[in-house]
This record gives sequence, C-alpha cells and structure tokens, in this order.
Amino acid sequence: VDPVEMEEWERERYFKGRIRVLRMPNVEAKVLRTSPGKRLKAILASQLFQVLPSGDAATLAEISQLCFFPQRLLTGDLQLDFQETLAKRIASLERHALLPYVLCFAAALRSCEGPEAYRTLRKRLLPDLLWLMRARKRAEILQNQRFVLPLLQLRGREGVQYELAEHCARLMISICGARQVQMDMEMLDALSSPLEEVLADSLLSGDADELSGESILSTETLADLLSVLVTCKVQPRQELMELLHQLVLKGGTELWTIGGDVSEKSDEGPSNFGDL
Repeated sequence: VDPVEMEEWERERYFKGRIRVLRMPNVEAKVLRTSPGKRLKAILASQLFQVLPSGDAATLAEISQLCFFPQRLLTGDLQLDFQETLAKRIASLERHALLPYVLCFAAALRSCEGPEAYRTLRKRLLPDLLWLMRARKRAEILQNQRFVLPLLQLRGREGVQYELAEHCARLMISICGARQVQMDMEMLDALSSPLEEVLADSLLSGDADELSGESILSTETLADLLSVLVTCKVQPRQELMELLHQLVLKGGTELWTIGGDVSEKSDEGPSNFGDL
C-alpha cells in the first residue's frame, strides 16, 4: 500500500467541502432620516389600541374618531386590527350605553371592511337604531349625541333645530353609505322619519324666515345626503324629497352645484332625483 500524505489529503477534502462565498462589492447604504412625528404617531396608535379592550363607551366613542381619518395614525395591519377590536368592543356594549354615541360609532364603522365590523353593524347597530326610531325620546337622544366631531357637523351654528337636523342627516349618511348595509324601503323610511319631522317643523313653523334664506342643513351635509340617497338604490319617500327640494331652493346659489352632481348620478338611481 502506497503511503498517504495525510496533510495533503485533509487539505484537499477541506477545499472540496467548503462553501465558497461570492465576492461582493463594498456598497455603502444611504442613510434616510425618519420623517418628523412618524415614530410618535406609531407610539400613539399602539397606546390607543391597548386601551380598546378595557375602555368604556365614552372612551370608545372618543377613540373611534381615528377611523374617520385612518391615514393619520392607522396604517397596514394595525389599522385592520384596530377596527376589528373596536367593532368587537362596540358589539359588547349595552343598548343604554351605546345609544348616546351611536352617531360616532356608525360613522366610524362606515368604512371598515373586516368581518367583525360587518357583524357589529348588521347585528348590533341597525337593530338598536330601528328601536331608537320608535322610542319616545328619539329626538332627545339624537340631539344630545356626544363626541361628534365638528367635521361631521361641518359648521358652527348653534341651536336645537340645527343640531338635531345635522345629527339626523349625518346618521342617515353613515348608515346609507356603509358598505355592509343592504338598504331596503322599511329601513330607509325608519331612518328618514326623524329628519322629515325636523325639516317639516323648520319649514312650516316659520324658522326658515329667521334664517335669512339659509338652509337648516349645511351645503356639505345636504350634498352628502343626496349622494347616498342616490347610491343606495332605494326609492325615498316623496315627502322627504319635497322637503329636500325646498331646502335646495332656499339655499341660495351655492346649492345649485348639487343639482349637477345629483343629475349625473341619477341615471341609475330613483327617477324623482331628476326633479332636483
């Protein structure tokens, strides 16, 4: 047997068995600064998310305003987890605790896409709203809605009729414009009944003369209301359309811009929108 050089044999086995690493050029990464406030927004969103499981109805209503502007704090998976946790907590509230904040909750869940938000809106908020439409203290509860953002009212007027009309209209906009709601005649009539009463009382009792030609509903609210009534694909009551028609006529020249938008959308919607 020929003698074997162990050192050479080991060296050969070593070079054959090792994994060669490709040479890479030395590239220096460019340093990018974090935009001001980006870390602070993430920290605030995480802290608010941790408050949801233990917060009461008032805390949930105040935190739910983040869903109106999700691009400010909520992004990515945190946004979906936040909406689902919020919807689950809203569903666990009792009716007497939920109704004072129903406008905030309905506006917050309007644009949510998760299954828990769908379940909460269909099985919790809608039954409670239909119960509220038949309650004796309906006007009082709708007028005294808490934690309503100024952006939802879209103007700073004060007065019982103004607040009640804006809250009723904004509630209709939130429900009729929600992706999870399949609107029907009975539901639309129930939601529009308090708004019809407020508008009728305002126009017939002489309050319209005190407004110096201004409408009891803001221009933005009236435009949003007409838009969701067109897109919900359900025929509204004739009384409601006549009241809205009078508001458009009394609102001045700025309200005539609504007619063009509604007429363009009314090709596929109810036929009486063309009269506006």
